[in-house]
Amino acid sequence: MTVEPAGIRIQATETEGVRRAIYLLEERLIGSKGPFLKPGTTERRPWLKNRVSRCFFGPIKRPPFNRDELMDDVDYYPDAYLDRLAREGVNGLWLTVEFRDLRVGSSFAPTCPDAEKRLAKLRRVVDQCARYGVKIWLFCIEPACFAPNDPTPR
Repeated sequence: MTVEPAGIRIQATETEGVRRAIYLLEERLIGSKGPFLKPGTTERRPWLKNRVSRCFFGPIKRPPFNRDELMDDVDYYPDAYLDRLAREGVNGLWLTVEFRDLRVGSSFAPTCPDAEKRLAKLRRVVDQCARYGVKIWLFCIEPACFAPNDPTPR
């Protein structure tokens, strides 16, 4: 980011760099003592490529509650939350899933009755988070769905 009397120039090699530079510019403007910034060039490189977190609001898919966030209509990723995560450098969120819950059928495993509903919500979450440069990382402890005593799909 280069601040000059005539304007401010932001350069980056990828979209994430532009996003981080804009957040830096906003922080500098908020912290200045007026509508101006000190001229100069700031160059930054992230020291951490992926900063992955878990959704603070998302339910936990394990006992005692075992709630599946892909099966309800709650928006666990509101824009203000995603904006705050992106400002803090978080660019990935874990979402707990089981492959058997996303299974749409194959020659060796039947279709899960709610797979389409889960996949549709997963796509919406991925699209919503992508607007803020936040990727969704599936947290799976598998191959649980391929265990010999695996009950029929839930």
